[in-house]
Amino acid sequence: RIATVSEYSKQDIAKQYHLSPHKIDVVYSAAKDFFAPVSAAVQAATKAEYSAGNEYVLYVGSVNGRKNVKNMLRAFDLFKSRKESSLRFLIAGSMGWSNEEMKEELQQMKHRSEVIFTGRLSEADLVRVVGSSFAVMYVSLLEGFGVPPLEAMKCEVPCITSTTSSMPEITAGAALLAQPDNPQDIADKLQQLYDSQTLRAELIERGKKRAADFTWASTADLLWASCQKLLVNTK
Repeated sequence: RIATVSEYSKQDIAKQYHLSPHKIDVVYSAAKDFFAPVSAAVQAATKAEYSAGNEYVLYVGSVNGRKNVKNMLRAFDLFKSRKESSLRFLIAGSMGWSNEEMKEELQQMKHRSEVIFTGRLSEADLVRVVGSSFAVMYVSLLEGFGVPPLEAMKCEVPCITSTTSSMPEITAGAALLAQPDNPQDIADKLQQLYDSQTLRAELIERGKKRAADFTWASTADLLWASCQKLLVNTK
């Protein structure tokens, strides 16, 4: 049998490897337990340290072509060009592969000075940075599961993510969805969130409920159920 992390990945594996879906079990992942809301004092100190005291939207993850940082940068530039705002864009993660287009986009940005690269963060710093953010923006091209939106939900932070791959399945109405190949759509979603405290509060509440659906105990139960199917079939 095969265990994989989402229904999307299950169907993708079945198609690519010509396997029966009945041989594949969905075993959802989870976020680490230390992701949780941070205090107002921690938020203020974190913003002072990373964004000169300003609110910021956050991307967490490796900076590579699949993660679509290029179009998130373009979307942020569009948002800043049409909206008077002190919002910054924090990018937390190590540099990966296929970044030429992203680097070109950086050079062309009108608001390049408001983009901040932190590099890879420790787990303790990551919790502070996620929990202090205005929103997490994770509009990648392809995800088998996609943990950062779930980490944001556990920290009671709203999220903008992709209309594609596993993201609608994992977030289940608890995040704003944007087309990853459309910077204008990403910018529109960021503006909606920026303009509406009501929408932001609704997404935080939905996110708290959705995050509670993913636990490591549930992951263990699902994986054990998959193992039991295998054991039964080999007798």
